[in-house]
Amino acid sequence: MESSNNKLKSKFSNRTTTEISIRWKKYEIMGKVFLGLFGILVTFFIQYQQLRLSKAIEKTNKEFESSRLIISQGQLASTLIENIIMGNEKEKQIALAILETTSKKMFPRIMEALASGALDKSIRKKAIQTLGQKGDRESAIVLKKIVASNVPKEEREAALEAQKQIMLRLISTGRTYYETGLYQSAAEEFKNIENLLTGLELDKAELGLARIAFSQKDYKSAAEHYIKAIKKLQF
Repeated sequence: MESSNNKLKSKFSNRTTTEISIRWKKYEIMGKVFLGLFGILVTFFIQYQQLRLSKAIEKTNKEFESSRLIISQGQLASTLIENIIMGNEKEKQIALAILETTSKKMFPRIMEALASGALDKSIRKKAIQTLGQKGDRESAIVLKKIVASNVPKEEREAALEAQKQIMLRLISTGRTYYETGLYQSAAEEFKNIENLLTGLELDKAELGLARIAFSQKDYKSAAEHYIKAIKKLQF
């Protein structure tokens, strides 16, 4: 009986040892898997942080270069404006040409400032004429203010002529959009210049229909009504 009990104990002991060994191996494998996954996550996190840092450095460098470029353009523009104001006729022409080429975004704004604020009458006149050739919608607004101001008649007439030149370009752009099927762009172009047309001979009924169609996002009809509204304009 005692021998039988010893055999059972030995068998149970061996089984327990085997189970413990198997469990330990499972835990060991799971531990290795966990450590492996943890290592992958740590590596991924480090690489992700390095990538973010690299992008941040790249962005900072670009912003720095952009700032340097803006400062450089500003310094150049300042020198050119000085030549426009103080130089002889030839120097003024050269400065205007360089300024237009190197500062395309700033150029209309600089010309607007000169057209309305330069002390020299000839500089104001030249700036007004340049706006007529190169100005945009914002330039037309500035010119409209000059027309309504108390500057000499000659300047008011020059500003009115320059404003008309800009308006013709803007209207032509709107018509081109319409003719090529870009109805929304056409309607938006006409809508943007609508305030410039105040006081001019327009078909008020068509203008009202254009506004209604635009508010309803019927851009084709809006563009058509705007075109009809400005049909009577005489430039």
